[in-house]
Amino acid sequence: MKAASLIRRVEASITTAIPMVVIAVAMLIVLNTFIPLDVYVTKATGGQNMWLGDFLTIAIVLILPLIWVAADGARNSATYGMRKRGIKFVDYNGNHIGPCYSLLRIGVGLLMTPLFLISFVIALKDPNKRILPDFFCKTTVVLDAKNSKKGGVVSGDVDSHG
Repeated sequence: MKAASLIRRVEASITTAIPMVVIAVAMLIVLNTFIPLDVYVTKATGGQNMWLGDFLTIAIVLILPLIWVAADGARNSATYGMRKRGIKFVDYNGNHIGPCYSLLRIGVGLLMTPLFLISFVIALKDPNKRILPDFFCKTTVVLDAKNSKKGGVVSGDVDSHG
C-alpha cells in the first residue's frame, strides 16, 4: 500500500474546504435574510440576550458544514477532497475503518486544525506522512486504488512498505 504524499493531502484538504466555505456563506445569507435568529431571539427574550441570536447563527453556519464533512468522510473513509485526489484513510493494517471510527478520525482532525503547523512538521519527518490525527486514531492516508486514476500521479507519493 502506498502512503499518500503530503502535497496530495494538502490538496485534498483545500478541495474539501472550498465547498465548506461556500455552504457556510450561503447558509449565513439565507439565515440572515429569511430566518433572522437575532431578531427572533431578541423579541422572544424581551430585548435581553441580544447576543444569543448571533451566537446561534454562527453556531449553525459553522457546525452544519462540519457535520457534512464528517458524515461524508465516515461513509466513504475519505472526505470529498480526498476522493477527488484519489486517497483515503485506513487503519495501520490497511483495513477500512468503518463509519464510527471514521467519524472519530475526522472529529479529531477538525479539533486539531489549530495545530496544523505542528502536524505538518511531523508529517514531513514521518515516512508514511501521518499527521497528528493519524497518530491519535491509529490511521494512515493511502492511495485509493479505486479513485487513484482520478487524482493522477503526484511526485512524492511513497511506498509505506519499503
